[in-house]
Amino acid sequence: MLRDLARRATIYLFPVYEMYRTRWRATVDEANPQRQRLNRFRHLPELADHRARSVTTPNHDTLYSSAWLDLSLEPLFLIVPPVGDLYYSYAFLDLFTNNFAYVSHRLYGGNPPPHMIVGPAWNGDAPSEVKLVRAPTSSVWLIGRILLDAPEELDRVRILQARVLLETPDMRNERRILESRELMRQRTIAPPEPVADWPAPIRDDPFDLFKVGARALGESPLAERDQAMFETLEMVRLSNLPVIVIKKELADIPLFGFMTRSYGVIPVERSAGSKALRNLVAEGRRAIASGRPVIIYPEGTRVRPGETPPLRSGFAGLYRALGLPVVPVAMDSGRLWGSGIVKRSGVVHFLVGETIPLSVQPERLHFFDPITEAAIR
Repeated sequence: MLRDLARRATIYLFPVYEMYRTRWRATVDEANPQRQRLNRFRHLPELADHRARSVTTPNHDTLYSSAWLDLSLEPLFLIVPPVGDLYYSYAFLDLFTNNFAYVSHRLYGGNPPPHMIVGPAWNGDAPSEVKLVRAPTSSVWLIGRILLDAPEELDRVRILQARVLLETPDMRNERRILESRELMRQRTIAPPEPVADWPAPIRDDPFDLFKVGARALGESPLAERDQAMFETLEMVRLSNLPVIVIKKELADIPLFGFMTRSYGVIPVERSAGSKALRNLVAEGRRAIASGRPVIIYPEGTRVRPGETPPLRSGFAGLYRALGLPVVPVAMDSGRLWGSGIVKRSGVVHFLVGETIPLSVQPERLHFFDPITEAAIR
């Protein structure tokens, strides 16, 4: 079970990790002499040869351009000038390495329209003369290609390459005023220019895949299809493969119960009284001895925000028997409960409290509950 979970996590996060590493190398790494700013093209005016490393398997008859987009603050506009019969392609890659959009000769011929690229948090419509491209992640890698039909066209293609523009709304507004003398809507305060300041990946750290993956995925809303996977990986990452105390009824569910027992849980039959407590303590000691922490829900059941039921005796008994400090964690997922199995979409907040020291008497642990509840509210 754990090996399979690690395999799934590696497969899921590796593309994200590689995109993060490539972005950091291109925009942050001070050892890179060709480091570039965000939301700006870096045009490569020379044809690639066998030494080229900027593009995977580059063509020797193509001029390349590259830009890393940060769409968290505002949209960007891509302006490709008329290119005639020349082949061109501008591909958009999201943080998962998916090509989610293209601007190319195959789609628009030699006179492509302007495109407005917006992030997942942007709401609105594009101007009527502009094509709208909605990016699934706030960070996007834009790779441009213009093909040469003959070596003598190199100078002309370089000029066309330099005329491809990547503009903020204010930059586009100023250019159109100068070109057409048309008065456009003007903002009084432009948003700050995004700064590339991501921490460096640490390839020698075996857990860096999870750290970088969580950091990168936190930049954008997670697609609905990925939420279940991420919640599983995130809880495992935060808690270091915890053993979880659950109701015995859950462990008896066909297939689900088998999977939970294979992963490692402590089923508790709440009607068994002191026998259940002895089993809880024994299994808790076994988990700690194997190097895994224990997660227990001290209230014994889910409660709605604002409710503060007393803590169950199993929590105090486990605390006293294991002789270990306790880290309280509160979450507000109850805000998103609907009726039955229906849940509302939204953000669940986790509050990690101060460690409860060993000196606290178990009978006094209930004093920490209102503090945590007040903080989460």
